[in-house]
Amino acid sequence: MEILTEGGLQVCTPLSNRELFFSTIGGMGMTGLIQSAKLRLKKIETSLINAKLIKTKNFEEALSIFAESDKKYEYSVTWVDCLAKGKNLGKGIVMLGNHVSAKDFQGEKNKLDNKWKREISLPDVFPNWTLNKYSINLFNFAYYNKMLGKEKNCIMNFDSWFFPLDIIKNWNVLYGKNGFIQYQFVMPFLNGKKGIEEALTFLSSKKIGSFLAVLKVVREDTVLLPFAVSGYTLALDIPIRNKEIFELFNELDKIVLKYGGRLYLTKDSRMSKDTFNEMYPCHKQWKETVNKFSPSNLFYSGLSERLAL
Repeated sequence: MEILTEGGLQVCTPLSNRELFFSTIGGMGMTGLIQSAKLRLKKIETSLINAKLIKTKNFEEALSIFAESDKKYEYSVTWVDCLAKGKNLGKGIVMLGNHVSAKDFQGEKNKLDNKWKREISLPDVFPNWTLNKYSINLFNFAYYNKMLGKEKNCIMNFDSWFFPLDIIKNWNVLYGKNGFIQYQFVMPFLNGKKGIEEALTFLSSKKIGSFLAVLKVVREDTVLLPFAVSGYTLALDIPIRNKEIFELFNELDKIVLKYGGRLYLTKDSRMSKDTFNEMYPCHKQWKETVNKFSPSNLFYSGLSERLAL
């Protein structure tokens, strides 16, 4: 990787100039400008995913399926109904998937053809209250019950698996002029189950619905400013209907902190400096490296100024 730092162009890899490399990956652009990078790609034989969908009654059942399928499936993710309560807290649909191999491919001549017609386009006329607890509840009910049975096996297009929302070209207009906040956090395995349950209970009690709520298992990052720990991550898209929502986010931050979790900096636009310092105690070592390559803080952003990076 070539990085234009304050002192000039530098080359770094996981083996050479390692400090700069591991400070740049996940470093929010603070070390310099990446001029070029070599990426290790994953070879696939077709553009299709062999998917298995499983309806779950609650969060605990989803975690059980994750544990059972960890070695069998390359991809595992759960859509979560954030408004579900009680014994159905965290109910959803677990989605497991593997790439379809060339020998199992049937149909079109081009095994890597990934054409997907995204023809749905919405008018930009939706008010800020379009996505509310009632409409999200209705969507969640329909999405959860579209599967008549407990399980479903199907072949999915690459795009429809990884980018399901993009079947609608401009899905963001559903949130109205105020838009939405992306809120993603991770909690370690040790306390993650209890922590996620408390977070889901809080969201449900405050009627904070998410049109798209996704739960995954992640593994620890090896960079100097890591988001991921080995644990569970929950990603939410929350409509901004009023200013009070930001106070509720502050309360959610406290729950994440309580269980040793972190917010994802790439999606953050409102976390406080104090919260960041508690969630990322490792940032001091990272900042020392940044100062070596950018002693006058030449590279900065709105996020770095807000968090005093």
